[in-house]
This record gives sequence, structure tokens and C-alpha cells, in this order.
Amino acid sequence: MADVKFSELTTLAAADVATDDIFAVVDTSATTSKKLTVANLLGQVPSGAPLHINDTTDSTSNTSGAISTDGGLGVLLKSTFGGLMTVSTGIVPDESDGAYLGTSSKEFSDLFLADGAVISLGDGGSDTTLTHTADTGITLNSTRKLMFGDAASFVHQSADGVLTIDGEVTIDLNASGAVDVSNDLTLSSAAAVLTMGASPNQVTITHDASNGLTVGSTKKLMFNDASQFIHGSSATVMSIGATDEIDLTATEVELNVTTFDVNGAMDVSGLSTLGGNLTLSATNPVISLGASPNAITLTHSTAGITIDGDHQFLFRDAALGINSSTDGQLDIFADATVEVTLGGSTPTFAIDGGGAYNAIVKHTRDAQDLIFQQVDGHEVARIHDGATNLETGTQDLTAAAAGKGGFGFKRAVYNLTADGDDEACALTAAHSGSVIMVTGAGYDLDITLPTIAAGEEGWHCTIVVTTAFSGTNNLEIATAGAGSDNDDTIHLYTQVATAVTVDASGDTVISAADIPAGTMFELLAVKGGSAEQWICKAYQISGSAPTTGTAPA
Repeated sequence: MADVKFSELTTLAAADVATDDIFAVVDTSATTSKKLTVANLLGQVPSGAPLHINDTTDSTSNTSGAISTDGGLGVLLKSTFGGLMTVSTGIVPDESDGAYLGTSSKEFSDLFLADGAVISLGDGGSDTTLTHTADTGITLNSTRKLMFGDAASFVHQSADGVLTIDGEVTIDLNASGAVDVSNDLTLSSAAAVLTMGASPNQVTITHDASNGLTVGSTKKLMFNDASQFIHGSSATVMSIGATDEIDLTATEVELNVTTFDVNGAMDVSGLSTLGGNLTLSATNPVISLGASPNAITLTHSTAGITIDGDHQFLFRDAALGINSSTDGQLDIFADATVEVTLGGSTPTFAIDGGGAYNAIVKHTRDAQDLIFQQVDGHEVARIHDGATNLETGTQDLTAAAAGKGGFGFKRAVYNLTADGDDEACALTAAHSGSVIMVTGAGYDLDITLPTIAAGEEGWHCTIVVTTAFSGTNNLEIATAGAGSDNDDTIHLYTQVATAVTVDASGDTVISAADIPAGTMFELLAVKGGSAEQWICKAYQISGSAPTTGTAPA
């Protein structure tokens, strides 16, 4: 160990310190300056001879620890600190951009900053800052950007409330789960394209600034599953598909298309206006109108269109329409007039009774007349069944109406021939009003009149012999109860050259043998009391002039 010197306390120059002198003791009781600096104490520490201090006490201030100093500590060369270094104010470089922290091969580990800490980047300290907000995050100041790769790809707040992400060409969002946009998503390009999926199965939605959005190719907008969709099935056809039902709920639905094709039932609950054609292309389509229990259906078939049940086609109001009140019957009804207008050079109004059936024209209300009028209102015929007297009041045929020529009916004609063994023919109620033409021959012909039920009085027919009977053969006309003397009586009036009589019971008209052609019988059913009564008038308009007989009363 070197000498310990106590004499050189006022000034301790470097020259006074030997190489081996490493320690000095200061007498603090001396009256002169005894201050001893490190430089005076140690002098020039030789290069390569480090200063070792074995004090293990931490330095917590400038008055304690291994090295304490009231002044600054300048270190010109690299220093190594093996323990924790505490700085009470700050660490700054000697000039702007004059020092660095760490190197590319010796990096710092963790960096800890307090709540509210600000990282300032750029000269002046206010260019770009990252500010910590406790328990919230980090804020990049103003409209500064976080850039990636170059200045063209960045994230920043372009305006208050607006976050801008710019990828220069593409922004690629790769998430293992969903990408959730909690508010509006705006594609600002006038021709923006939203692409979903990867090629070759991509689906695109393209914005058209003039028209709207276009779904690429024949791709579909689907709802619930693939069976419910909207798509352009071709370049000109728009298709709406559903497993069961398409429900259009709106005050008004407007379809501006050339063709609207519905493959299934269509239920319309409101007013529908069609500016074009409506085609139902199913084999037997059904149109359902209204809701149960008052629903009405129109069903198409090869025969035509059927309205269900006894529902009516109405015109103007419920008093004017067409319906079928019961199976087999068609009703045309009106609260005033039913007018049929026929065109063509020979207009015809035809009633087809179906071959084997009679066609009936009737007044549906009893005790009222069926009236036939010309278009000018003049009555030309009437079937009277009312209480009004025909000879009085407005029911009379006026002179103007009479001038129309009246109205007539053509009578049905039946042909009977006695061409085999004695012939028999029974007439029915359907033969009323007919003309029966009889061809005579070498056999008898017997005609039986129908039984007249209550309400059928007025049954009548005309029997005309067109070809004479020969030999002893003749024509006989009998009531249905002939031979039973049941009070069915024929009253005979004759104007004939050949005798015509009735039998003893009064129910058969018997003509003489060899009755000539031209003999005519008019028969009319009446009632006399409770018995059935017939009036028969016999005429002979050809052959010899009559010599006997009594003219009808």
C-alpha cells in the first residue's frame, strides 16, 4: 500500500500523488481549506487501471451509496452499469438527434411508461404523438397516419368521427371468424363491386350509379334456404322462387313486365291493376278470390272456366248477374231488364235442349205475364198468367203494336205410319201443341191421349191423315182410361163426309173405314168438374163434300 499523507491537505496536485497513492485522509479541524476533490485525491487514474469500489450499498441519493457527487458526472467513454439505474429528472442526448437507445444487435427489453405517457416523434416534440389514456388505449394525434409499407397504405382519422383505411389497391381482411361492422358500410365508388367467394364460384354485387345494384350472372339472392330466391334466370327473365308461397304485402304492387308468369296458386288480398296480359300456364290453374268461408275459385279446364258452387258473376251490383243456383240450371238475373244483342246478317238466339231433353222458356214467378216487345217498346205478344185483365189498361195490344204483325210459334210435327200389324202410339204431355202427321195403310192405327194432371189443362194437338187408310182399316183416338168408363169423355164435333163417331162409353173417337186423306182432328184437354174432359173437332178438307154432320158450336 502507498503512503498515507496528512501534510498536503490544502493543495493536492497531481504531481504530489504517487502512482501507488490511492487514498488520502483530510483533517477537517484545520483552519485552512481542507477540501479534497476526487481529482486532487486520485489525480489521473492511469489508463487500464480501473477504479474498483466494493461498497455494496445502493446509491439512492447524492449523499449515499458507492459513489456520491454534488456535481455532474461526465463520462467520455463507454460505461457499463450492472445494476438498476434510477434517474430522478430525465435522460437527454447532448443535442437533437445526437444519441440513440440500444443498437441493432443490442436491443432493450421491455419499455414501461406511466398512465398518460406521451411518445413524441419528430423535431419540436409536437409533430406526431402517441398518447396513452389509462384503461382505454393509445391515441395518434390529429390526422396523423399509421402507415404500412409506404405512405399509400395507412390508417388514420381523416376528419372528426371518420376513420380512414387506405390500402392503395386492396384491403385484405383475413379473420378466422366474422368481420362485424356495427353501423353503416359505404362503398363510395360509383361502380363499386362487392365480391364474395373465390373463383370460379364468386358472387358479385355491382353498383350502377344510374340504376342500382346488379347480382352477377344468374346468381340468386336467397332467403332461409336455396328454395326461396330472386334471380335473373336469363338475360330477359326475372324469377322469384319459393317452396310454398310468395307473399307480396304492400298497398300497391306494380309489375312493369311483358310477361308475368305464375306457376302455382295466386292469392291477391287487395286491388290489382294489370296493364298487360296475365297468363296462368298450369294445366288446370285455379284463381282463388277472398278468404274462407267466403272464398270464390275460378278453375280452368279444357271445357272452359268454372266458378265454384252457386257463386255469381255480378255486374254493377248484386241485383244483376249470372249464376247457377242449382246443378243443371243457369240463371241470368237483373233488377230491370236482360237485353241480348245479336249481330250478323241472320242473328240467331238458340236454346239447345241436349237432344233428348226439352228446352223450356218460362216465367219464374207465378201470376205474372211473360211479355215480348220490340226494341221500340211496343208489345207484340204476351203469355198471360197475371191478375190484370188483358182487355183493360196498358196491358192491351195497341194499334202500333198490332201493326208489328204479332208473334207466332212453330208447332212440332211428328210422323206416324200404320205400316205393320195394328199399330199403337201413346202420346205424352210433351206432345202438347204438336202436329201429328198420319200415313194410312192396310192396318189400323190407335193413338192414346195422355193422362191430364191438375194444372195441365190446355194440352192440345192436331192429328192430320196425309195418306188414306185402305180396306177396313181406320184411325182411333182414345183417352188414357178408354174402356174403363172412368168419366174421361171426348166431346165430338164433326164436319166430315165420312162418318166419325165416339163409342158408347164416350172415351174413343172412331173413324170410318177407308178414312180419306185430309181428315183432321183437333183435340183439347179441359176439366169439367172433377172429371177429365176432351173436346175433339173433326174436319175433312178433301174428298167428297159433306152431306152429314153437325158444325161445331
